[in-house]
Amino acid sequence: EQNIKETTEIKAFSMETGSYTVSYEPEENYIYIRKTGADSQTALALDPGRGNTGSIIFDKDHLESMTRTKDDSGESIVFNGTFQFGKYQVGIFLPKDTQGLIKTWTDIETNSDIKENELIIPGSGEYFFIKDGRRFVPEGTTYFDIDTGFEVKQPTWRDDLNQFVYFGDFEVLDSTVLYYADFTDMNDYFIKSGTEMFYSMGLESHEDIVSKLKFDDYETYRFGLATPGNNTAINSGEKLRISSSVISLKEGAETAESTEAAALKFIKSYNDIFYNINKPDKVYYNWEDLSEKMVEDVSERIGKNSIYHYGGDLNFNLLSFLDYFEIFMPERFDTQMEESLRRIWVQDTPDYQNDKGSEGIFGWYKDRESAANADCWQGYTWPSSLALEFAIKYDDKDLQEAMIRNSAVLMDTARDLDYTFSVFVNINTGERNESGYDMDYGNAGCYVYSMVLLYELTGDNVYLEEAEKAADKLATFGMGNIGFEINVTAQSAYALLKLYKITENTKYLEQSYIQVAAVLKHTWLFNPQYGKFEGRNIFMNTSARANLCYANPAEEAMIIKYFYDYLKEGYGIIDEDTANIISEVISWKQLGCADALPALHANKDVIESERPQNWQKINMDGYIGLEPYGYSIPEWKLGALNECVYGMSMNFELAMKQIHSLGEGRLYTDAPVLLEYGGNGIYSLKLLGLNHENRIGINIDNCILIKEDGTVVESFGKSEADGWNWYYIEPDANYQIQIK
Repeated sequence: EQNIKETTEIKAFSMETGSYTVSYEPEENYIYIRKTGADSQTALALDPGRGNTGSIIFDKDHLESMTRTKDDSGESIVFNGTFQFGKYQVGIFLPKDTQGLIKTWTDIETNSDIKENELIIPGSGEYFFIKDGRRFVPEGTTYFDIDTGFEVKQPTWRDDLNQFVYFGDFEVLDSTVLYYADFTDMNDYFIKSGTEMFYSMGLESHEDIVSKLKFDDYETYRFGLATPGNNTAINSGEKLRISSSVISLKEGAETAESTEAAALKFIKSYNDIFYNINKPDKVYYNWEDLSEKMVEDVSERIGKNSIYHYGGDLNFNLLSFLDYFEIFMPERFDTQMEESLRRIWVQDTPDYQNDKGSEGIFGWYKDRESAANADCWQGYTWPSSLALEFAIKYDDKDLQEAMIRNSAVLMDTARDLDYTFSVFVNINTGERNESGYDMDYGNAGCYVYSMVLLYELTGDNVYLEEAEKAADKLATFGMGNIGFEINVTAQSAYALLKLYKITENTKYLEQSYIQVAAVLKHTWLFNPQYGKFEGRNIFMNTSARANLCYANPAEEAMIIKYFYDYLKEGYGIIDEDTANIISEVISWKQLGCADALPALHANKDVIESERPQNWQKINMDGYIGLEPYGYSIPEWKLGALNECVYGMSMNFELAMKQIHSLGEGRLYTDAPVLLEYGGNGIYSLKLLGLNHENRIGINIDNCILIKEDGTVVESFGKSEADGWNWYYIEPDANYQIQIK
């Protein structure tokens, strides 16, 4: 356990992390990862950034020395060598506090100019399995590719920015393996090589950069990062990181039928990786202030007291609008409520009748002609779920009665489809329509939510039975076959938690982890700073759709809303790592989502200057979120589609998770909390999810913060600019804010 740092000649070594041994033998030319004590003839082999023929990095003619370091943070080995372009280092680090995690990287220092398109390190993925000296594909399963029996239609040129490879290896490690390509760590290489994460080297698919292991294809035995080629010449004397990755191993490979367990291990591995990568510095924005400016911006641009723009607004903004105005702009609440009710009732059609003779429909479709080709989640199941949520929250008896009446057609549709939705559906007949889009597997979760709400409203077991049938079907689709839009996936996690609390059947709690994992799979751990990304932060934004490579304010708003609800209602119930990483996601989104607002961009050249595809020309100094934002197709600028007025709820949701009312004052929180008023100027306060302390701010002086044991928490500083008194609060502790 003593601290060690020594540089020696190349020799064999062995290090352990959890149940795994990482070792090297000079005559083998690879780093081997094995289950400790397992058969030495099989292993997962690491050869970072190398090619398909002959060893380059670990060739004994190239290696010169190795440096071993061991301290309180963990243990590492760094190989030093030379090759045709100069010096290189290959590092392997095993963090002490995160067992089963292996970080690797490759750095070069060029001693000559590298020509354009002269591959520094050829080949595909950096990992492969080896047995008796031969490469092979072990018995295993990829958890993102579960067969549903349907052909999933998806444009290949819009593959998602999936930075992960995830599979179960039954034969060698008997473990789940989550691989993460750390693009952020390679930022200087992207700058100097003239390439980027997407469309790199002219490739049309992100999967060509991060290779996936395919268990049914023995020619595809490698997985992991293939160092992108250089589109421009690289000068002599450059120090660049050309490869960087993290791999997390969890004992026990799960079968394709055990998706719930595989999802939970994915979440835990994601959590481990999150704490072992570089993250941007947090720049805190006051989202209450940004929301006020957005309201002014929208009101001015559409010339109305209400900030609703068109019918689609209701789908994403209904509950967020009302919650925000009730808290922060109560003088406008009645106007918003009146407009909300008007727009809700416009979507209710009691005299609609399907082929079975059931009556009543809610959503965009007013007659049989339009219902014959319904955009099902967006125009039918989603607005129905929000209307139910509204009716229950505001105890609107008339709307409750209408939604109960409309439930017959909704149930007919789901049953006829066997809870397996396509994007477009014939509601009249309950049949899937061919449209060229994906199957909308995740819409089953939206249906679960409506059925759970109807059960809570009526106590009728028919709704509970429907919720359970749809939930069980949803679980069979796994982590890869999810909702057409990712907001449905976040809502589904919350719906399954509610179903668990009603039934006390733990399988629904476990199924909720599948939906959480699916959202995390598309939540970006990268934060590029090359080219048009310089000076921006897109860390922890989420792809709006599984096969899209950009973020959208509307989807972000609903992820924040339903993940918070999941945290709050699941406090003390959901897995601790799951609660922790969800809290981190919500906390970091206040930074990443700022990339959507034109006013916060110093470089306006990254924003669409011409009229976008939809709505008005973008206000470069405005506060309405843009679609797309974050990472996007290279030829697109931010806002290429529109100023996302139907996603204004993003600002509101961030404001409500960050800023809380304390009478005349405000409470600021970096991460999600539960704040409740108990009367007599006393508020109870609890940190939700995080497993480490977090910062809060209070902008009034006539109060004290007290821990549950009676200890008065002292402020560690005061911001002169805005008057915040700053404190740290601990996880799993209860606090009181007492206003004198």
